[in-house]
Amino acid sequence: MTYRKFDKYGIVKRIAIGGISEIFLAREDQGKGLLDRHVVIKKLLPQFASNEKLASIIQREARLLAALYHANIVQVVDAGITEEREPYLVLEYIQGQDLKAVYNVAHEGRTPLAPSMVYFILEQALRALVHMHELKDPKGRPYHLIHRDLSPTNIMCSMSGDVKILDFGLAKRALDVTGSGNLTGKVPYLSPEQIVGGRVDARSDLFALGTVFYELCSGRHRYEGNHEVEILQKIRDRADVPLAQVAHSFPPELIAVIQKACEYEPHRRPPGARELLNELSSLPAVVPGLHGGRSDRLHGVPLRRHPHRLDAAGGQQQREARGGPVVQSRIAGDALGRGHGAGRSAPG
Repeated sequence: MTYRKFDKYGIVKRIAIGGISEIFLAREDQGKGLLDRHVVIKKLLPQFASNEKLASIIQREARLLAALYHANIVQVVDAGITEEREPYLVLEYIQGQDLKAVYNVAHEGRTPLAPSMVYFILEQALRALVHMHELKDPKGRPYHLIHRDLSPTNIMCSMSGDVKILDFGLAKRALDVTGSGNLTGKVPYLSPEQIVGGRVDARSDLFALGTVFYELCSGRHRYEGNHEVEILQKIRDRADVPLAQVAHSFPPELIAVIQKACEYEPHRRPPGARELLNELSSLPAVVPGLHGGRSDRLHGVPLRRHPHRLDAAGGQQQREARGGPVVQSRIAGDALGRGHGAGRSAPG
């Protein structure tokens, strides 16, 4: 199949297709300028191109990612609208694997991930959530953003050993979300409050992240089921095995931190990602060998190149937003609806 160009981006191939959107590997400039690099383009499927509600999701995700400028969050490179009035999003390109692939390679090779690697990936993911959950408007008022779709396929490990969170299409302000009627996200990682109609906030993201790392440490799914309805019922029934009983090769102190995110009652989880990150960061002082996860570069787990993933530009330190925090907050205001607590965010 031959694909057309998107402005200055030459399409190399389509690399993924979802329910409403498709992902392309593309190359920027194609000789028109100094840049000549791979990027990833996300756009709606042709049959949805004229749907204004769905189109607003792509545009809103672009503005949101521009605001969420951080070393552990996938970066937006560009955004535009084609001559056919199709919005598209241009994202940085990654060579690496998502956590699902990392898990599968380790599981198939019977090579458990080192505790230091699990520690490092969790630390980096939490840094991204701290940045997202604590983003503020120009007047210093928090947006209370939540991701709502954390899963192994949305956490990326690059070949250089860096970690990023992807796919913010479902992100919203917690003020605009309740569980009832909002079963958005991947079912095995939904929090109980998302299922039963309770208040949904940053602690729901922690529950999803806890489930991801439950599986990474235990080598098994947290909830076994033949279909989504069965898995939903198991989440309601709290039908899992405590992580400490199935993750024997990891330090109990690390397992205890992950288990806190896995608590079914929101009030039993840490109030936010920062509190969980602080607990995690204190572990190397009492658990030898937890540092060095990044330098290990997924030692023993071969990372094959997956050009359909998005690039992680690394480092453990949080980077400033383009233009500083005020510009960052104003971009978020455009994406989420200006005014503190007023109005609802765009569909997503």
